Amino acid sequence: MRAGPRVRRRAPYIYKSHDIVRLLRAATALEPAGSIRPIMYTTLFGLLAATGIRIAEALTLQVDDVTSDGLVIRESKFHKSRLLPVHTTTRQALDGYLIARRRAAVADHALFISVAGKSLPHATVRNVFLGLLDRTKLRGAHAGRDPRIHDLRHTFAVRSLDQCRHDSNAIARHLVALST
Repeated sequence: MRAGPRVRRRAPYIYKSHDIVRLLRAATALEPAGSIRPIMYTTLFGLLAATGIRIAEALTLQVDDVTSDGLVIRESKFHKSRLLPVHTTTRQALDGYLIARRRAAVADHALFISVAGKSLPHATVRNVFLGLLDRTKLRGAHAGRDPRIHDLRHTFAVRSLDQCRHDSNAIARHLVALST
C-alpha cells in the first residue's frame, strides 16, 4: 500500500524571550481596562509559553483542574489525562488570575472566560492573538509569515531541550518526557 503525499510543515517560529514579554505586555493593555480580558489573555498566553500545553488543552481547562499539584489536563490530543506540574511563578500567575476570575462571579466552570463570562472559542483567541502580533510588530516575523499560537509550544520544547544536559541519553529521556 502506498502512502499519500507527504505533508510539508512549515518551520515553527521560535520566540525570543523579549518577543514573549512584548506579547504579554500587549495582552495586559487589552481593552476594556479593568475587565477580566487583559489578565485572562496575559495568563492564557503566559501559560502556553511557560508549560508548552496546546491551546485546545488550555481552552478546555476547568477551574477545578488547577490543583495544588499542578494542572489536570483532561482533554489531550490523544484523549488521555495527565497531571502537568507548573513552576512556582506560573502558579502565582494562575492564582492572581483566579482571584480576578472569582471577582467576575461567573457560573461557567471554564478556567479561561470571556468578558461575558463564557468559555472562549478558539477563533476568538486566534483573532486576539493576531491583533497582539500587530501591536508587537511580530506580524510577518517568520520569513514573511505570522508566528502562530502553537509556536509557543515549539518554543517551550526548544528552550527545555536547550537547558537539558547535552548527552544523548539525557536528551532522549527529555524528549520522551516532553512528548508525554
